[in-house]
Parts: sequence; structure tokens; C-alpha cells
Amino acid sequence: MAIPTVDDVWADFNPDGSVHEPVKQDIRRLLRFIQAIGETNGMKTYPNATAMNADTTQPDGQAALRAAVQESGQLGASAPARGALKNA
Repeated sequence: MAIPTVDDVWADFNPDGSVHEPVKQDIRRLLRFIQAIGETNGMKTYPNATAMNADTTQPDGQAALRAAVQESGQLGASAPARGALKNA
């Protein structure tokens, strides 16, 4: 199955002019693709911000991602660089 583009997933309108509602499966597929790119480029992924901040083996400012789709199937979000949340 092809990876949907950002414009496909988050379009305002369908080709027929009706309002576009994003399909959760497409959102998950796009987020998994982004997560795979990050992991391929050496970014670590974490299930949540707490786990990310608890990992003291990574230097502050190191790029990291929270898992896009968690075990429960809930959508997650990408997170800022590790350590950024400590100072927030």
C-alpha cells in the first residue's frame, strides 16, 4: 500500500468539493513512515515523553521521536529534542 502524502491526509477538501475528513489509517501510515525515516537516520524512539526524559544515555539536544503509533493503536506525536521538555 502506498504511503499517503501530507497533502493527501490533511487536504481541506475532496476532489468533489466536499469537506475532507482524514482517515485514521492514513494518518497512522504517514506517521509510521516518518518514524521509520527518523530511526533510519539514527533517532531513538520512545513510547512517551517520560521514557524519553528518563533515558540519561542520550545527550541533551539529541533528536528523538515519541512513537507515532503506540502499542494501544493510539496516535502519538513527534516530540522535541531530548532534554527540551526538562526545561519547559
